[in-house]
Amino acid sequence: MSTNEISDDDSIFNELEDDDDYQRLVGQRKQQMKEEYDRIMAMKASGYGQYEEIVSEKDLMTTIAKTPNIVVHFCHPQFSTCKILDFHLQNIAQEYFEVRFVRSNVENTPFLVKKLGIKVLPHLIVYKDAKLVDRLVGFDALGNSEKFETKTLVKWLEKTGILTEKIES
Repeated sequence: MSTNEISDDDSIFNELEDDDDYQRLVGQRKQQMKEEYDRIMAMKASGYGQYEEIVSEKDLMTTIAKTPNIVVHFCHPQFSTCKILDFHLQNIAQEYFEVRFVRSNVENTPFLVKKLGIKVLPHLIVYKDAKLVDRLVGFDALGNSEKFETKTLVKWLEKTGILTEKIES
């Protein structure tokens, strides 16, 4: 790069620094980035980006009612198939922040298990605005195999309409 090219670049940057429209655009973009960062941090603080267990049936019902997009895994700690689903949901939760992913032991939620007619585990229920949207019973929709890939579960969740926006953290 010649001295003239460097000088030309410097003059262009100097002109941009003096340009009020450019500075306003930079300021707006910084504000947008800060707002997005604050939104993601608030979501993380509220349980998004994590896969957590909700122990109390009352807490689970409250969480479902208050969370716009939530996926609930009704499970049993002794079932190997539930552990397989836990593994995949843990990975998905870290990448999709618009949905909250939780698990609940069926032994702690007898009322919901009966009301929802849960008889087969694992049992995944997708809620949007506290309304049941879809459910995954066992691994039938995932190829009826315990050896499915995470992307297979992601595709199923996308079909339900719950997953739309992957956020890099």
